Amino acid sequence: MDFVNNKIIILSGVAVFYLVCNPSIYAQKEKNIFETLNINLNFVFNTNRNTFHRYWEGDEGIEALVESPFYHGNIQSGIHISQYSAKQPDIPGFSSMFFYLGWGKGVIHSLNLTWSNGFRVGMFFMYFDEKETNKDSKRENELGFGINSRLQYKLKKNWFINLSGYYRVIFTRKRIYHTYIAIGSGYSFTTPKWLRELLE
Repeated sequence: MDFVNNKIIILSGVAVFYLVCNPSIYAQKEKNIFETLNINLNFVFNTNRNTFHRYWEGDEGIEALVESPFYHGNIQSGIHISQYSAKQPDIPGFSSMFFYLGWGKGVIHSLNLTWSNGFRVGMFFMYFDEKETNKDSKRENELGFGINSRLQYKLKKNWFINLSGYYRVIFTRKRIYHTYIAIGSGYSFTTPKWLRELLE
């Protein structure tokens, strides 16, 4: 599993480097900004194991995000919700919510398949179990940053399915490093005129 995690990290890093250094990707016309909206719902699985996982076990999470064309790529806004169970009796478990904004770019388009890569920045909120925690320490929030790589396959009409790998760092005093695999589906539609005018 560590081999898979390292592959995801390396491929995502190479992909982001490609996005930054390849000038050909900056040819998107500005007229496409906010032209469509993609709504995604994914099931998320924590795949890596490190010091963090000596104390907590990550359960399956869910992710909801909205994506739209925006200046040479796609802008994203989403939330990733997870639950972490304590492995030791003197440590509280916690639930988490990661609210983020992100940007990504499709680097390979082949028939109905698209490979895209990007990054996310947001706030990671931790809510510790109330029965085991003092009021002053029930909640904590920290900055988070991640890189992701996604394969998306377009189905009939406006539906699609996707598979993605995702590496995230939470900037707590002792850094939290997580690697995820996500699988899900989504729906794409033309942005209503009133909403597009508001966003622009």
